[in-house]
Amino acid sequence: MRRARTLALAAVASVAPAVPVAAQLPASEYAAHRDSLAARLGDGVLLAFGGRAPVADFGPFFQLPAFRWLTDYRDPDATLVMVVANGRAVRTTLYTTPIGARQAFYNGARPDSATIARTLGLVAQPMARLDATVDSLARTASVLWTLADFTSSDFAVQDSLTRGQLYVRALGARLPALTVRDAHPAVYALRARKSDAELALVKRAAEISAAGHLAAMHVPAPTREYELQAALEGEFLRQGGARPAYGSIVGG
Repeated sequence: MRRARTLALAAVASVAPAVPVAAQLPASEYAAHRDSLAARLGDGVLLAFGGRAPVADFGPFFQLPAFRWLTDYRDPDATLVMVVANGRAVRTTLYTTPIGARQAFYNGARPDSATIARTLGLVAQPMARLDATVDSLARTASVLWTLADFTSSDFAVQDSLTRGQLYVRALGARLPALTVRDAHPAVYALRARKSDAELALVKRAAEISAAGHLAAMHVPAPTREYELQAALEGEFLRQGGARPAYGSIVGG
């Protein structure tokens, strides 16, 4: 038992799942996020890129944090365009990528425009219309604000060849007078202040994290570190979490 407790206490790097099922944010919270960002940006056009579909078959997909914070859209290959004037979002459109029946069979169907309007409160258009829209808006916009599709902001400088960043680079080459600015600092500042609903999510995540560590402590006489990892992460899933916030580190 002493060895089990010692090993379990070493599993300190796995934290609570990022998306507890029992405490989700309503669509109104995401609309408030967009309004708050528009107030910070003032004027211009926001071009926000979501995460891309995993290259490997059947790989898990988790939406990029900034894009999720703005939209709650959880499928890959989407882009948000928000026209901002005088600190208000005057037009917001989500551009999504449809998939074929075979891909939907394996990876799940993506929501259509009616479902997106009903559940997320967003107008949706097919991705095929994005280029013409952005090109038209960028020709008259005072500023093009961007949210890039890098995987982690910790490696944003190194991760400079994402599809979204290449898209903006090509747009700037066509329109050399266009002013492009990074909207991530504004999003980070806004995300630092949590609403009551967001605080409830954080609290639930902490509760699930604690339950996972207790489950690891109760593994009887473990002889392998992966036994503790399995107990820890298994309890995360049983409690309604989607995944650990980052990879477990178990040492003993």
